[in-house]
Amino acid sequence: MLALVAGPKLDVILRLVGELTGVPGAMAECGVYQGGALKALADACPDRTVYGFDTFEGLPAEAWTEGEIHGVGDFRDTSVEAVSAGLADNPNVRLMPGLFPSTARDLEGERFALVHLDFDFYASTRDAIAWFLPRLSPGGVLVFDDVDWKHCPGVRRAVDEAGLAIELTAPCQGVYRHPA
Repeated sequence: MLALVAGPKLDVILRLVGELTGVPGAMAECGVYQGGALKALADACPDRTVYGFDTFEGLPAEAWTEGEIHGVGDFRDTSVEAVSAGLADNPNVRLMPGLFPSTARDLEGERFALVHLDFDFYASTRDAIAWFLPRLSPGGVLVFDDVDWKHCPGVRRAVDEAGLAIELTAPCQGVYRHPA
């Protein structure tokens, strides 16, 4: 299972999992790709439900906007079957294939302690912030991958439009902490 989020970025996510032991709620990753980071997250919190949201067909045309560096279909070298097989020893994971936020419609009442947002596109990131923010437990965190990375300018745009003050924690990674 390939993890594009590795090294210091993954270290931050796993450190945050340890810091959130008293914060109720599930965990989620948006933009699973081949599942490597999702596996690390699920291994770190086996007593929590961990949701993995992805089209499993590459970046969606519905979310692409002018100026995006990544193209429609990038990261399509994955499948829900392959990722599911790689997570076979993680019964706490629920893969949510399809276009977000429609894939979350049955989770309206769920609360979240940590959400790792790695959707790359502006529209997808904007929609994820709008959906997760009201469901974020007090003390919970949103982790943004690719913030301030020149190839994903929409991530910073979505964060700024939402008015979120983020802490830069690793190169091109930011964390929003929901007030406790």
